[in-house]
This record gives sequence, structure tokens and C-alpha cells, in this order.
Amino acid sequence: MKKTVLSIYHGEKGKQRSPITFHFPEPGPGGSVHIGKLSDAGKGWQTRSLSAAGIGRLFCYRQYRVTQSVTFITEPSEPAICLRIHVGKGAAFGYQGEKTHLQLDFMDNRIFWQGDRITENRLMEDEHTLVELYFRPECLSHLADRNTVMDIIDQSLTERNGPIDQYVFSSSGELDSFLWSMLEEIDTKSTSVERFHYLCDCLLLMCLGEKVEVEPRPDKEEEGLSEKDRAGDRRYEPSPPEQEILSELEGADRNGLLEELGTLLTETDRLKQTVRRERELDSEVKGIAETVRRLPFEKLGTQYMKAAYLLAGWYKSKEITAKNRKLLKQAIVSSCESAFGLRLPAMEEMDFYVEWSGRPYVSGPMGADMMTDLLSLFLPPDAPKLTPMDGTPRSGNLLLEQIREAFGFKSMSEIKGETANDRPKEVVELYQRLMDHFCDTLDFGKEGEIRRSDIVRELDSAYQENDLLTLLQIEAENLAGDPDYIGGQDDNRLRWLIVALRSDRGNYREMLREMEESPAYHDLQSFHRLGGDMEKFRRQLKRNLKKLVPVSDEFSSLLADITAYPSAGKAMILAECILASRMQE
Repeated sequence: MKKTVLSIYHGEKGKQRSPITFHFPEPGPGGSVHIGKLSDAGKGWQTRSLSAAGIGRLFCYRQYRVTQSVTFITEPSEPAICLRIHVGKGAAFGYQGEKTHLQLDFMDNRIFWQGDRITENRLMEDEHTLVELYFRPECLSHLADRNTVMDIIDQSLTERNGPIDQYVFSSSGELDSFLWSMLEEIDTKSTSVERFHYLCDCLLLMCLGEKVEVEPRPDKEEEGLSEKDRAGDRRYEPSPPEQEILSELEGADRNGLLEELGTLLTETDRLKQTVRRERELDSEVKGIAETVRRLPFEKLGTQYMKAAYLLAGWYKSKEITAKNRKLLKQAIVSSCESAFGLRLPAMEEMDFYVEWSGRPYVSGPMGADMMTDLLSLFLPPDAPKLTPMDGTPRSGNLLLEQIREAFGFKSMSEIKGETANDRPKEVVELYQRLMDHFCDTLDFGKEGEIRRSDIVRELDSAYQENDLLTLLQIEAENLAGDPDYIGGQDDNRLRWLIVALRSDRGNYREMLREMEESPAYHDLQSFHRLGGDMEKFRRQLKRNLKKLVPVSDEFSSLLADITAYPSAGKAMILAECILASRMQE
């Protein structure tokens, strides 16, 4: 199952972050990197950026024009290693929450294990350029024979983050020249995932002081060829897992291939139906649990917020020592987080949390139905109906294609003017074959425009991304059950269909494993442990809530006592109770 793309949040410190976040799947091997371009502005600053995301790697380039000092924060979506190159006069950089930050030279280059820490970057009046390259630690394992890389990977295994100032490197003419060439290639060309990973490795090694002979883009060697010749030579490159399966199937005879294909079709369809039923059941049990818990959770959540406001009033009291102020601040933030875990916060409560925590409030993952309902509010009247995501990469890609169609956005490959000659031959041929098969699903709108079906949207999305595996999965689902169709396919095509179906089967197995183990499916897991009996599930919810009542009443009494007879000692007792209860969650 594909991971979500490595990403970062970058924004002005203190600015309220949107509670809506999107988690998109990574590009697949053989596909193109995800490109993003953005311009933003605030009081005293403007910025424009270019980002490129591959598999476990994220490249970010930003230009700032600052007329009034400003602090930006950066938070990775998951623990990551950061390579950072900054050019500009007057800047300070460090982890959020630390008292002192590094004062940066005009040119500052460093690499460090950031983990999941938020960094702060204070920029003074000037024009600044910033390049950041993020890696998942495992994506550098092939370079672990370098001492610096090995040290940082070791830190990632044992420490939440590493020191920012441990590995600093110098700039050079070769590094600067390569960096600008890399930027131009990413910005103006269709960059494959493999090429992007290679460029990232080259940049890292140059920063470590190594001499690197950078290989030219493969298409540079083809510039003298005709379009027809170039298209004939462009083939799909299997990823290592795909190649492993193909090699395994190389010796299988046709009967063996047909037998495995039939088994996979049956098993994949069974897993798909099981996942669908489990998701529907999860939605049902969550609805029941929410109804039973709503009032008690609302009450306790309100008490936690009351406690947070009460402690905030004591924070500046002369009766509170500096050491105890630190404890109070932790309890205020913890009390807010406990309240938000019980019920949705009000806008002023989110502002209060940002003020005391120093970081934006980020809501929990939004359910697929809720997210599509929310997005639908912003769509034009004639937009296609959004299909809720079902947890598979394909459903996420379909939703993106529906949003793109609704607002008239072009894909990156369309913006760059890519044609069939720029794509692997296997992708073009299969796409055309499937489009011929599904052309009767197209319809016409009121003004004569062509309206696509969801299956055609999926085909178009896979074609734009050079996603051969998705095209094969669509082929297998819709055509592989026809004996006449399968009889007309050669053994190589059968092997590729098996590769696609094994991948599909793996996705569904991973989804079921997540439903069995992830805390996000706690209610569904409890329901199954009770033998799938809905009445038993309701009774257990009510029994658990009865255990919560004395805790809630005791907390209410403690708050009432402190309010009626306030003292610094009681405030500290309340803070310690909040922190202790948080540790037990």
C-alpha cells in the first residue's frame, strides 16, 4: 500500500493554520514526481516556492522578500532528515521551544536529523533564498558508508531529533551550478521519480564535499532523434518489487499463469468486499459510540477547558515560582489537548491553544465521507459528484481528478505539454485499448460538452502519471474475467496482470491489518471482540461511561473548590492532576 507523500507545513509563526489537511499518496516507481508551486504574502513579506516530492524525499525551494522581520515555522509530516541551504543577510534558525537560536551567516549550509520537531526561521529585512531537502532516514541507507550519513541515521534510531549545528558544510561553485541546473530541470521538465532520487543523492553528496559526475537526463541523448524514434525507445521500467515478481513468473507455463490469475481475481474481489463491509460497519459503530458518548464527553471537555483558563489566570501570579510556571504552561496545553480529544474546539479555544502552545492546532484525520461533504461545499454547481476515498491509492487519485475537473485545473503533464511520445509505450497502448473499451461510458452535458465517467477519470489520471499498475488493475477488474479476452493475451501480459493483482491484494490486506491494529479503529475492534453483537457493544459503551462519571464529578468538585477558595497550592495540585491523567491516556 502506498505511503502518503512526505510533506511539510510552512507558514508565518502565530498564524492560524487551517484545520483541513490533505494526505496524498506518493508517486509510484516509473511515474513522475509531484510538483507544487505557490506564492504567498503577509505583513512585511512575500514568498514564492517550488516543491517536488518523490518516494520518501521532498525538495523545497523558496525565495523571500522581507521588508519587516518575520518568523516562519516549518513542521514535517513525519520524522525526517533535513539538508538546508540558506542565502540572505540577517537570519536566526532553531528548534521551536529552545531559548537560543543560531545566528546564520550570509551563506549557511547544514544537514541534521530534524525528526518531527518544528523549526523557527527568523528573517530580517532582505531578500532570502532557502533550499530544503528532506529524506526519510531509510531512503539514505544506500549512502550509509559515509560517516556523516551513518551518524545521522543512528540518531534517527535513538533520538527524537539531532543538533542543528553538528554538520555544517561550505558552498562551492560546483554545488551552486548543480543546484541551479537541478532547479531548472525540476521546474521545466517532466522529472521521473528515479531521476529525482538520483538528483537528490547528487546534491547530498556534493554538500558532503564529494566530487560527483552528474549524468545527463536520458532524453538529452535523444535530442537528435525524431519523435517517432524517441517514442519507440521509451519503455516502462519496472520497479524492483515488480521486477522481482516478473522474474519469479518467468519459468511458469501458461496454465500456471492462468490458474494464478483466476485465484488472484477471486481473492482480490473477496478482500475488496470485506474491506467495504468493514468500512461500513466501522461507520455504523462509530455513529453509535458518538451518540452514547456525546453528552458526557462534551461535559468533561468543557471542564478541561475551564481548567485551562483557570490555570492561565494563575500563570502570572506572584505566588507562582518560575519553575511552577513551566509546569502550569504544560498543564494548560495538556488540558486543551484533552478537551479537544473529547469534543471539537471552538475558534476562540483554538486561538487560546496556539497562544500557549506556540504551535498551530491540527485536527485529527477527517473521515472520508466528511471530507468529501466539506469539499463539495466549494465546488461549482455543475461539478462532478465527489466519490469518498476508500483508503486505496486509486480512490485518492480519483478524488483529485474530480477536483481538477471541477475547477478546470490542468495536470502537471498537460501544463508541460507532454504527449504520447513522452510516455512509456506500454502505458500509451494500454490506455488507448481501455479507452476504446470504456468510451460508451462517456456522456454529453447540457451544452454539448463531454462528461467523463469515473472509470474514464481513473484512466486519465493513471495516464497522466504514467501509472501502468493502475491501468493494469482496471484491465484485470473489468476484462480478465472474460475467457475470450484472456485467451487473446500473451504470457507477458498475463505476468503483468498478476503483478497488478498481487499489488491490489497487498493493498487490501494492509487495509484489513490496519483495521485490526490501528487505534483509529478502536470501536470496530471492540465490536468484533464482543462477537459482533451490537447490543453488547452498546452495553459496554455505557459501562465504560459509568466509570467516567466519578472521575468527571471529582474533577468538577476540584474546579468548584479552586474557584470558590482559590490558592496557588490548589492550582498546582490541579496542574499535576491534569498532567498525570494525560500520562495515563
